[in-house]
Amino acid sequence: MPSLIKNRIFGLTLTLNTLSWAGLILRDDYTKTQRIIMKVYGGLVFLYLFVFTAYVQIADLVVIWGNIDFMTETSLILFMQLAVSAKVLTLMLKSKKIMEVTNEADAILNSEKKVEGQRIIARYPFNELKSPGREFAFVHQCIVVIFTGSFDFNVDIIIISLVAVCRCRLKLVALSLRNLCLDIPMNKRNLITSDEEKVITERLRNIISQHKRALDAAEAIKHYLSGALLVQLMVSIVVICTTAYQLAVKKSTTMQSLTMAGYLFGTSLEVFLFCYQGEFLRESSEEIADAAYECPWYTLTRPLKKTLLIIMTRAQRPATLTAGGFVTLDITEYMAIMKASYSFFTVLQQVSE
Repeated sequence: MPSLIKNRIFGLTLTLNTLSWAGLILRDDYTKTQRIIMKVYGGLVFLYLFVFTAYVQIADLVVIWGNIDFMTETSLILFMQLAVSAKVLTLMLKSKKIMEVTNEADAILNSEKKVEGQRIIARYPFNELKSPGREFAFVHQCIVVIFTGSFDFNVDIIIISLVAVCRCRLKLVALSLRNLCLDIPMNKRNLITSDEEKVITERLRNIISQHKRALDAAEAIKHYLSGALLVQLMVSIVVICTTAYQLAVKKSTTMQSLTMAGYLFGTSLEVFLFCYQGEFLRESSEEIADAAYECPWYTLTRPLKKTLLIIMTRAQRPATLTAGGFVTLDITEYMAIMKASYSFFTVLQQVSE
């Protein structure tokens, strides 16, 4: 029996194991036969929880076409399903590459021994209107909501954790630059000796290597998850719009209103977390230029100063998290998404009236 997937970050340990048990992520220690079996199993899980459910919602949307109230309810489930499906499908297709990035980051974080570095690291085909179809549809919807919500939570935790780990790696690079000459005593002329120059040169080589690997990991995450995040943003606008419509226009019971409010808050929070991580990934990347300037560069030789200048120049092109390759996720984009959702809500409200 394969062992548990272990990671320094508890959230990643929990979510990676959950998704691997569902067959949506393949472990590195699987044999060839086990990989084939788990691929088939994961495909069946994906078909049932996502493809079949989306088909049911689309068919329901066709039947009730023209009824704005019913259409908003069905669209809410359908578009949330599409968002989760896009993210899960991305993990299934890119699981090998994502696990490589995760394992590399885990090894780097585990090797960090400095106290300040540890502090940085510490910082989810029947009539459903009549019995027994109605009861079956109700049970099916409950099961789908529970499992879909669980998978959506796990996938979001993986995405957010991967971005946070890249941010940690960039902060460790900045810390190494600030401590470049930490244990090297300066002479009266405030210059380094030839032996000290060799030590600093070797440190700079390691820093440049760490910087490049961190940027490559951030670029890989952006490349693999960009499409899924674009679907998530588009779906989030629809979900926020429809839930706001349900709360403001449709007369609902207290429980229904609380449910819609929960959907609205959860979707808004989900988008905020992606944009928040994207914002701080960019800031952590740009921070490296400041860290290079904060080290005692004035004591270094001309070749070392040129090397620091190259690092600072590269940091001017920060790592970012994008959706579809053209929408940069940050706090500004989050505000734009909320404004767009409100605009669509007002249009929908006017159509209803």
